[in-house]
Amino acid sequence: MIHYIELAPGIRTPKGNFTFLYDATKQADLYQKCLDAEKVSKKYYNSCMNHLRSAMELLATDIELRHRLSLCGDSKSAELLAREIAEDIRTNHNPEGDGSSYNCKTILRHEIKRRSLRAEDLVNDYREFVSKGPAFLREKYEEGKVPRRYFTLINMVYDMYGYFSEGSHAAGHTTGESCEAMLRFFHDLASLLYDVPHTYQPHLCPIGDYFPIQKSLYKKLGFLDNIYVTEINGTVEYFLLKKAAGQMSRAQRRELDALKSLWKRSVDSPNNILLMQETVGEDQYRCQVFSFPDRPIALTDSLLQTLTAAEKDELALGMLKGVASLHSMTPPLPHRGLNPESFYLCKNAYGIKPFIVSFETVKDLSSDAEYTMFDKVKKLGKDKLKQCFVAPEVLTRENDENLMKADIYSLGKLFLYLYTGNVLLAETSDERIPKDKRRLIEQMTATDPGSRPAISQVLQAFLEASARKPSYAICSVKGGRGEQEDAFYCSELEEHMGDDVLLGDTAQLPLILGVYDGLGGGENGQDMSLLAARKTASFCQNLLHYELDSYSQQLRTLTEQMAKEAEEYESREGLEDAGTTMAVAVLTRKRLHIVNVGDSRIYRIHANQMELISKDHRYVSRGLKKGELYQYIGMAQEESSIAPYIREEDYAPEDVILLCTDGFSEVVSEAETLEILGTPAPLEQKVLELVDKAAENGSKDNITVILYTRGNSDEQ
Repeated sequence: MIHYIELAPGIRTPKGNFTFLYDATKQADLYQKCLDAEKVSKKYYNSCMNHLRSAMELLATDIELRHRLSLCGDSKSAELLAREIAEDIRTNHNPEGDGSSYNCKTILRHEIKRRSLRAEDLVNDYREFVSKGPAFLREKYEEGKVPRRYFTLINMVYDMYGYFSEGSHAAGHTTGESCEAMLRFFHDLASLLYDVPHTYQPHLCPIGDYFPIQKSLYKKLGFLDNIYVTEINGTVEYFLLKKAAGQMSRAQRRELDALKSLWKRSVDSPNNILLMQETVGEDQYRCQVFSFPDRPIALTDSLLQTLTAAEKDELALGMLKGVASLHSMTPPLPHRGLNPESFYLCKNAYGIKPFIVSFETVKDLSSDAEYTMFDKVKKLGKDKLKQCFVAPEVLTRENDENLMKADIYSLGKLFLYLYTGNVLLAETSDERIPKDKRRLIEQMTATDPGSRPAISQVLQAFLEASARKPSYAICSVKGGRGEQEDAFYCSELEEHMGDDVLLGDTAQLPLILGVYDGLGGGENGQDMSLLAARKTASFCQNLLHYELDSYSQQLRTLTEQMAKEAEEYESREGLEDAGTTMAVAVLTRKRLHIVNVGDSRIYRIHANQMELISKDHRYVSRGLKKGELYQYIGMAQEESSIAPYIREEDYAPEDVILLCTDGFSEVVSEAETLEILGTPAPLEQKVLELVDKAAENGSKDNITVILYTRGNSDEQ
């Protein structure tokens, strides 16, 4: 849809203020010019004027076409008349025969005269604008220079076009304020000429390609803040824009400082914190853009009524992770003001994820922090509902040595609200609160801060209380080779290689795992597999913040970039036969997304059945080449372009996902693998037994195996 973005069935938001113009004219070029002017009005001021000048020319041409059609009836087609108008403008031929020049200004003058159009309010507003506008305007219209009769609608049109023309190339004459004013004047003029009653709404003006949601839709969509959207190939993406200008209030600047500090101190993407995207706009219109992975929803009473018990547990854990991200900074960033409006949620078929979106009460404990923003905390204390979530020592400013404990109190109150729907009357003994969390919430909401647990203790308690925990285990050994040429990747870890490695832990989703088998022998193979693992780590860092419906395009891009870097490395080092296989899996709550090149494998074990879900890129019947790889990272691109195998599908909580190099898959049978996986041992013990079995069966290669399950690691 050219002038609206559909947000949900039957719910759409306009793209800017000129949707009425497209509805009235069906002239896509005219509407697009107006939209282009709005999109650049907060940064590229001269460009805005240039677009408005073009829009006025297109508007005049459309009005003249309608006039001539009314005179000619069916005797001439619209196409023929449009060509005649273009020729008249080109040759300066005025059909009115009054000897005046012929251009968009004279066309509009004739239209205004024909219809006796007057707009005193518009003219008066314009007079006020020029009296307070840029210096060259004030000088042009100073008292005594211009007769009062100048301020008519016709002369206003002439003057607007001149302002557009001069402003499109005169640096310094145009400002953000004048762009905003001229957009409104042009809007009101167009509304008058097409006899369409329509009100200009400044808040609907986009910033670049980010379109604000119409405020009348907030309640339907569950929004509290200024949410913006973009649309790419029919897919709507959601963003939160926060003011980042020098003239912003102390509170706004403090909030942005906290966000910048958070991201600057983070080695990894903070959990459940909005992703900083880019800065848009200029001067007082400058904004920082934060992206959501899906449509955000405010945490409201009505939303709570729709959530299942499992979703509430998931939501509580996400809130914990967000606060843990703040507390894990160096120095920490205690929030102090957590309440339901501090969060937006993204909910889809794969689960529910909360994001902290409000940072105006954050206290930066670094030595150079400029603001404390206690006035914002004090304001929360005056709100009957929000004050219930703020720790008593924060409101009284007593005992604030450890403000992280204040956030524990707020989280406890938020959990009461999640499980009962009413924090004002909630008690920790309420039957609606899960039994295994009642004692924990009671400790979190203790009056004495010293009695409250630390965030790490609360996180651990929540994970232990969960019936199922995503878990992984990795074992990688040199095996029968003198050098370790296998590498691995796990988004929970920083290391990618070791002579003998055994690791395992619970994990957060999405989780990304990978195995790589270096080719070429010795350091060549080691360097190539490690290069591939490190490339996966750097490329996938941003993917850990999201849970997407599909990762196919991202995995394809990862493979292409990995192959390019490998080829460049070979060229620099003078290598010819080096390379590496790769097999990478992205695991979300319900979906498995994989990519592989070469013969490192990925299996899915379901109901005691073992299914190979990757593809071996190995010749099976080509004479002397039988058994050789025809696809691998580092292959010469002139031989064949890289063609990764990509697949995605659902998997069950009890399924086990197994990634391995050929040092395992070549020597351990499916029956042996299933026998080991069928035991009740912990995941780490199972992965060690699998690697030992490969060594026992005579593997002459490095051996790397990764196991993953969404089920409880002690039961699977």
